[in-house]
Formats: sequence, C-alpha cells, structure tokens
Amino acid sequence: MKGLNGFGVTFKLGTFLTVVPAGDLRDVQTILPLNIKTSFELAGSRWQLPDYDNVETFVHQLVREHLLIVDPLVKAVLAGQQPEVSERTVRRRFLHATGLAPKTIEQITRANQAAGLLEQGSRFLRQPIRLAMPINHI
Repeated sequence: MKGLNGFGVTFKLGTFLTVVPAGDLRDVQTILPLNIKTSFELAGSRWQLPDYDNVETFVHQLVREHLLIVDPLVKAVLAGQQPEVSERTVRRRFLHATGLAPKTIEQITRANQAAGLLEQGSRFLRQPIRLAMPINHI
C-alpha cells in the first residue's frame, strides 16, 4: 500500500452506489474520509482500501451490503429492450443510476462508435460529413 494515493473501480452503466448519488460522481473525483492509511468510511462503516488483488472481493462486499446495485430497467434499456414504463420514468431512472439522461448516453455511444471507425480508417468516415443545418446556426 506504500505510496497509494487512491483507487478507482469502473462499473457498467446502470450500476451505482446507493449511498452516493450518481450525478454527484459525474466528472469529479470523490474523496472518502480516511480513518487510517488502509481504510476509509462509507455508509457509516469502515472499509479496507482494496488493492489490485482483492478489489473483486471489495465489490462483492458492496453488493452483499446492498451498497452497490444494478438498476434492472437501465440494464434492459441498454440491452435494447423496450421499456414498459413511460419515457419520463426511464429518464428519471437513468439520471439516478448513471447521472446522465438516456439521450446523453446515446450520444456518447454514437461518438465512441464514430471514434472507433476513425481509428480503423473507415472509408465511410473519409467522406465529407454533411450537417443537417448550416454550421453558423449551431
């Protein structure tokens, strides 16, 4: 643990800590109060700082304590399933679980796909891109 400044765990979309609003974690670093150099406080309990060898155990403990959950609606929508709830409910659940609206996630996904095509040197993306509206209106 010598020299450890922090750790990070990246979860799939729709997986979130129940005690920290997802929107509060977007584009920021969250510093948890350290009790000593090898532990921190979360949800009123003391947790050992995980390392590379035991981070999976740490995540399983979070799940067992119901501190880390997956929103089944978000998971289903991301898998392409049609929700049986209103668009407003889907948006609210996405915001709660991810900190982002579904349309924002869709835009990010499309941008990542385009970046992947660019990296591959796709012939399609070598063609000029035509915008639906003139650039001076954007």
